[in-house]
Parts: sequence; C-alpha cells; structure tokens
Amino acid sequence: MLEETGHEAKEWHSLGKIKPNPAILDNTCHIYLALGAKKVSNLNLDEAEELEVRLHDLPEVKKMIQQGQLQHALVIAAFELFDLFQKSNPHLFKS
Repeated sequence: MLEETGHEAKEWHSLGKIKPNPAILDNTCHIYLALGAKKVSNLNLDEAEELEVRLHDLPEVKKMIQQGQLQHALVIAAFELFDLFQKSNPHLFKS
C-alpha cells in the first residue's frame, strides 16, 4: 500500500478472498481492510506505472456503485465484503 498510495496503516483485517473468474482462471484475489491509514510518503511507482490516488468517503463510494460510476467487479466485491465485516464488527467503527 505504501508504494502504490503513499499510505500506511498499523491495523489490518482480512475481509476474505475471491476468485475473479474461476471458470477459466485459477487466481485468487485477497481483500484486506487497512484501518487508520495515513499518508506518509509520495507514491513510488515503476516507470511504466500511472496511478492517481483519489479519496472518497463511504457514502460517496456506495453512490458511485449505485449510479454505475464504479463498475469494476473486484472493487464492488471488496466493498460488499467490507460491508459484511463492518456489520459483524461494529465496535471497530464507532465514532
């Protein structure tokens, strides 16, 4: 996360794993939640990498999914796993 976003976090939770396309591929995507992430450095990208970090609050992300602005299936699946995790761990999300 540090290299790709410039952020780091001390508290990590595994949300689960998903198979992007098990009909034709054997890969697994592991989904993690980093709580308390803070920007501590600039991005450290390879020469060919182009990446822009955009921060959105959770209600805005949910709206982006509903409106079809976010369509990447793995990202939407990650937010569903996050929603399930949040519901079963409310003590971690009290203000």
